[in-house]
Amino acid sequence: MLSFSRGVLITALVAGLGFASSAMAQDINKSEVEKIIEDYIMNNPQVILQSVNDYQTEGVAQQQQAGITSNTRKIFQNEMSPIAGNPNGDITVVEFFDYNCGYCKRVVDDLNKLAQTDENVKIIYKEFPILGPTSETAARWALAAANQDKYIPFHTALMKSSGRIDESVLERIGKDLSLDVEKLRTEAQSDTITDYLAENRQLAQELSITGTPGFIIEDEIYPGAVQYDTMTEIIAEKRAEKADNKAED
Repeated sequence: MLSFSRGVLITALVAGLGFASSAMAQDINKSEVEKIIEDYIMNNPQVILQSVNDYQTEGVAQQQQAGITSNTRKIFQNEMSPIAGNPNGDITVVEFFDYNCGYCKRVVDDLNKLAQTDENVKIIYKEFPILGPTSETAARWALAAANQDKYIPFHTALMKSSGRIDESVLERIGKDLSLDVEKLRTEAQSDTITDYLAENRQLAQELSITGTPGFIIEDEIYPGAVQYDTMTEIIAEKRAEKADNKAED
């Protein structure tokens, strides 16, 4: 059952019904406004729920946009963040993910396909281990694999592995990729990786990204498993927006 505070409900309704900016607000006293709203609630319950949902969604979107603006460097320019595709691409896709997330596993091929088919897209990976200790261990080993220039193959192998990830799985993947496994194990516990994962968690909080996967495409956040076709449509729209803005300048 949905539950909203009376203040949030009335604020949403006032905004949704247009009272806040109309002359009507000046001519009707508070009790009359509340009576109108009460009658409207009784007669239009679905419209009310939609008004509240729209109000809350708008608030989250504004918070996320502010988060992107104030964290541009951490999102797009952190040298610790692994990159696929074109490092100088005109469109940037950022993924927050967890190696134990089934939905993240579903989109790994979509992202790899995007990197292969669009020569002007930059993909940034943000390790966001939120599904338990094995998720953090996997994230640490993957980031350590970047030090041996094997992040993408290690990442892809982890995403394609079935079942929960433990250290034996990580060791096997490291050996399959001809990595120095003992070096992986040691570097996975480095303070640099610890600090980076903490920063990613803080960044996700400031962006209101609470689950995985979570995508940022240019200046907008897209929660959930965004698949290849949808992603290419969004990218085309972003390029069109950039072209329009450039033309106006």
